[in-house]
Amino acid sequence: MTLDAARDGLDLGADVGGETVSLPTEALLRHVMALGASGSGKTVFCKVVAEEALLAGLPTICVDPQGDLCSLAAGTLDDAELEARGIDPGRAARFRERAEVVIFTPGARVGVPLCADPVDPGLAAFEGAERAHAVSRTAAVVVGLLGFDLDQDDGAGLSAVVDRALHAMIEAGAPLSLAGLTEHLHAAEQDGFGAYARFLDARKLRTANQRLARLDVGARRLLFHDGLPLDVETLVRPSQPGKVRVAVIYLNTLHAQEDKDFFVAAVVDRLYGWMLAHPSADPQLLFYIDEVAPFVPPVRKPACKDGLTLLFKQARKYGVCCVMATQNPGDVDYRAMAQF
Repeated sequence: MTLDAARDGLDLGADVGGETVSLPTEALLRHVMALGASGSGKTVFCKVVAEEALLAGLPTICVDPQGDLCSLAAGTLDDAELEARGIDPGRAARFRERAEVVIFTPGARVGVPLCADPVDPGLAAFEGAERAHAVSRTAAVVVGLLGFDLDQDDGAGLSAVVDRALHAMIEAGAPLSLAGLTEHLHAAEQDGFGAYARFLDARKLRTANQRLARLDVGARRLLFHDGLPLDVETLVRPSQPGKVRVAVIYLNTLHAQEDKDFFVAAVVDRLYGWMLAHPSADPQLLFYIDEVAPFVPPVRKPACKDGLTLLFKQARKYGVCCVMATQNPGDVDYRAMAQF
């Protein structure tokens, strides 16, 4: 995942005088945010950034909430129309030659199905404070999937229970998975919940356990178990030498917002673990999330919010460049925006 030395930077278009507007590739480490009303060209601009990053050798993970990014997989126009639009046909040809665009579809059996266990088996690989934070984020994801509001007392109490349960499983060397967590808390219920009862009333814990058991049944099983297991190397590794991968994760296959929140959280946590294990001072990967507002709102706390905020804060130190777009900056938490 090294930069193409033949490329000096990113050509983003032209100004009103027709002069090319470009940025050095290293500028992506400061992150890119596109703001504008609906139809103003935010997504088009961000797609140009992604295309230019690909030509510079950077693989890209795109989170596509509405289907606007799947067109990256479409063929380019013929040379005459490209020239009429002021686009160099040679550049378009290079993009076609280098790009390997794959559409991943969580919770569905079209495209390339992708699944993620809510409890990342790689949690135990984190150390010290990083492990504590990763476990807390995982607990928040599980609680969100169970339908509890993390901003309410019951949600906070259940999050503490799941947090302690995951730490206990790690310390015992138990395999980490949603099924393992369910079994662990079921066993705790048989013993009256023991120390867990100090975080949440036992009656509410029993209700949570029932929801947890039902979580892995029905259509949601596709989201957790059907398809390729979510893994950053799988997403960004091209199938052919000389290609650069663009992984588009299409979220419109998911109907509930909490399922979308969960999958974004899972992607972000896997990416965070990957970048800690693969540090780089130079740009090495682009992470682009379109229409980001529902995932990092200023007041609510969806399951993916803490992970995204942490990623935006830490990514540049590890060579991960972030791009996001929104119609209204007031709909995005200021702590996330401050990193762009």
